[in-house]
Amino acid sequence: MKAAKSKSRLWSVRLLAGGVGFGFLAYASAILGAALTFIVLFDLCVYTLLIAAILFCYSLTSSNKQTALLGHRFLLAASAVGLIVLGFFVNKLMTGQDPSGAEQAGKTQRDRQKLLSMPYLDWAKNDGSTTGVIINKPEKSYQGPNLTASKVWGFDEVAYLYDMEGELVHRWTTEEDLPTFWEYAELTETGDLLAIAYEKGMSKFDWDSNLIWDNNDLRPHHDFFVSEGKHIFAMSREDSVIFVSGIPFPILEDTVVELDANGKTLKEYRYLHSIKERIPVRKLASNYLWFLNPVNMLRLVSSKLKNGYAFGNDTGFDLMHSNSIQVLERDLPELGQKGDFLLSIRELDLVCVYRPSTKTVVWSWGPGTICRQHHPTALKNGNVLIFDNGTVLGYSRILEIGPGSKEILWSYNSQGNMSFFSGRAGGCQRLPNGNTLITESHKSHVFEVTERGEIVWSFINPLQIKNKRPVIYRMMRITDPEIRSQIEKNMSETN
Repeated sequence: MKAAKSKSRLWSVRLLAGGVGFGFLAYASAILGAALTFIVLFDLCVYTLLIAAILFCYSLTSSNKQTALLGHRFLLAASAVGLIVLGFFVNKLMTGQDPSGAEQAGKTQRDRQKLLSMPYLDWAKNDGSTTGVIINKPEKSYQGPNLTASKVWGFDEVAYLYDMEGELVHRWTTEEDLPTFWEYAELTETGDLLAIAYEKGMSKFDWDSNLIWDNNDLRPHHDFFVSEGKHIFAMSREDSVIFVSGIPFPILEDTVVELDANGKTLKEYRYLHSIKERIPVRKLASNYLWFLNPVNMLRLVSSKLKNGYAFGNDTGFDLMHSNSIQVLERDLPELGQKGDFLLSIRELDLVCVYRPSTKTVVWSWGPGTICRQHHPTALKNGNVLIFDNGTVLGYSRILEIGPGSKEILWSYNSQGNMSFFSGRAGGCQRLPNGNTLITESHKSHVFEVTERGEIVWSFINPLQIKNKRPVIYRMMRITDPEIRSQIEKNMSETN
């Protein structure tokens, strides 16, 4: 009798130990699966888990003690390996070094993370102040029409064209009901409008808002560049996995997609491999701890089913967050060659030139000097103009950098006036007369300054939607003579 009870207790202990071991193995597999399921190794994860389950169940029902013992040993070994792997990630998380640059003086790590985690704003503060053009000095400003996308979620208006008096002279609309917003737009020489529907697709409209083409095969965001050959180079992104020291880490990977003039996808350029060593291991490893929360895993599944992708913007997987592209159209000494990409990678505080022909970064600058920058552009003089958001500092700057010396050759707000601040978006455009047009996005404010910093034109978004003012992501002054001529022609025909 005692022997039977002892045997029963032994099997109960085995069952409990096996259940705990299998439960840990299943969840460890689920964590790894969550990182890889949506990308490349779904079947492998499922089959591994299935084999473990079969071995465990067989070991419990087998009358052969050796088989049962073998099954339990397998589970214990798998659990031990799982603990070791998890311990490795925790160790990396706790001890990994961040190579992105020293912290700003006077700010604690907690303050820095709080500032860097600021969400994108959809609406500017509506304080009842004057809107439209509030400063206009025609003798000092560069005259021309101003284009901006609507950036209102689910709105049927795509983009707006304002004159220098702040009058709305034209707008583009769409009948398509998109669960997103129009983030950025440009005019072509024919007066047609190219626009990004954020993470949904790219479209081309004629002057009367008729759809010419759209491309929903990419997940575009932030910016695109139209080359001299009329090809379109658009920022895109996709769920992916990065391997560091042989270990897989989930990541939202930014890419550049090339389209022809008719919107057909031609090629995709990947550049993550050229900068992955700059991404802190701590940030990569932290996503595995995030996976430990079952609610987070359900969110990934929900996003995958709803949107077709799992990893979203401004999440822990968004470790690149590229927000600007310019294709160099001539050789620029000390910066890059014709055909290179000038990129802004926000999460690394990095502005760099990537060479597609060699798949390498040939020029870089930024970490430790700028924070969460936007819209770098190569100027005619070979320098680089950058909107430094200064998210940690609490004030923004416009910087002109010499690519050889990497020194700041010109700046706006170098004295640190905190009244000029846009923590998470912004733009800057060097105009033909030497002035600079600046988009202070979060105030929905655009202004033009001279080389000496004098404000000669200032505009606050007059658009109101349900008593709220949308932010302006980026406004661009139309400077191309051919496009300006086409606008005048279209306006005269409309009137």
